Order: sequence, then C-alpha cells, then structure tokens
Amino acid sequence: MFSLFFYPKAGVPLGITSLLSSLFLSTYAIIQKYAGTEHARAKILKEVGVMVLTLVIVLFLGGIASMLANYQWT
Repeated sequence: MFSLFFYPKAGVPLGITSLLSSLFLSTYAIIQKYAGTEHARAKILKEVGVMVLTLVIVLFLGGIASMLANYQWT
C-alpha cells in the first residue's frame, strides 16, 4: 500500500496481477482437492463456476457502489 502512494500508476497492474494469481491458486487448489475422485470434472466445474459467479457479483456490486459514491447530489 505504501508503494502505491509513491507509484500510483502501478496500482492497476498490481491489482490485475493479484486478481489473476488468486484465481490461479484457487483453481489449482480446487483441482488438487478433487484429483482422483469420482465425477471429478463435474465437481471442479461446479466449484469454479461458483467462484467465477461470485467474482462477477462482487465486481458488479463494487461498480454500483462506486457509481453511487461519485454521484453528484443536487
């Protein structure tokens, strides 16, 4: 956080990097969890689908919150 104060343009690349790395690590953990089980593909797709749906909902609600925060009340 302190480095973003000095380098504000680094915020977007660091945010994208942290988002993609967390998605990769959570997907890897899900794959390892269901490796070798019965109906593994269906279970993995369900878990990843829930994760992606949750991410989309959070991004949507964050966008709405940022729009409301920047709304000019007259």
